[in-house]
Amino acid sequence: MGHHVLRNTEKDKLFHKAIIESGGATARACYTPSNPMHEQQFEEFLTLLDLQDVAKTEIIDALRGLSFQTIKSASENIFYKYNPSVRWPWQPVIDGPGGIIPSRPVDGLRSGDWLKIPILTGFNTNEGSMFVPVGTATSEDFTDFFRTLLPALTDDDLKELDVAYTDPAVNASSKFVEDRMGLGLGIKPQYRRVEQAYGHFAYLAPVKQQLHYSVAGGAQAYLYHFAVNGSVQGGADHGNHVSYPTYNDEIRGSSKTIETIAGSMHAYWTSFIVTGNPNTVKGSKYKSRPEWPVYDVGNKKLVVFGEGNDERAGGDSKGTAVKVEDDTWMEEECTYWWARTEKFEV
Repeated sequence: MGHHVLRNTEKDKLFHKAIIESGGATARACYTPSNPMHEQQFEEFLTLLDLQDVAKTEIIDALRGLSFQTIKSASENIFYKYNPSVRWPWQPVIDGPGGIIPSRPVDGLRSGDWLKIPILTGFNTNEGSMFVPVGTATSEDFTDFFRTLLPALTDDDLKELDVAYTDPAVNASSKFVEDRMGLGLGIKPQYRRVEQAYGHFAYLAPVKQQLHYSVAGGAQAYLYHFAVNGSVQGGADHGNHVSYPTYNDEIRGSSKTIETIAGSMHAYWTSFIVTGNPNTVKGSKYKSRPEWPVYDVGNKKLVVFGEGNDERAGGDSKGTAVKVEDDTWMEEECTYWWARTEKFEV
């Protein structure tokens, strides 16, 4: 929850800069403890432990009387039950004034009550690929996935979702047409569509939303797009970039282009960690890397790493290691999710 990491007052000076990964303050859904999904999951957890009839005031004491292994088993049982629909239990909640998350994250962003410090943040092309079912076959499967995941979406919302994410079953020119079927991976016609839509909801839109409010509030920000295709099914999936800024051995040994991508990211990240600016510390080996522009709402720029590169996925396309371009990727889709943020914070 990027916003709440930065919620310390200027007086505290606990944070001086931040690298925000895995979305932003509004990532996925952040509900109150009394949300029906949380209530249901907790009741099922208690039932597995045979504590469903215990008074609420006595639940904590009852849990303390059970073994660690018993509680762990029940907890995992509930987690894996909800994992296919990505409705993970045991999530952070909005716990009100004085709590860790005192208000709706989007309200916190709008308030401007957070540290105006430099941030480096970004997203991967296929953020949702590891989370959604590869067997999403029909238009109805796509709609049902989001109806289950986000019950706050109305019928009208779902119709507009269908417009924002053009159905490849209806329009052959849709950018979500699936071309990986028949490769033995179990991929069905709506997989690309659902993985993109989920990835935008959970990660891309929150990243850009965080960025929007950060820049509007006077913070200096830098945005990246990681596009290296790491596998035929996953693409540039969630977390697939983490070995690049750390310049790991297995990444450096992949290819000359991959090493350039990793070395450039390492240089940018190191400079940002030291100075709050990814360009200040030039280093030696990657000192000629492109200047990473500060993100500006009037001139939105980002750095793209590895666009068109599929060497890690077994291909031979080197693509472009590092380039600067306008931030226009998936604007319509992000607009759809931004307009509905409040529905996922109740």
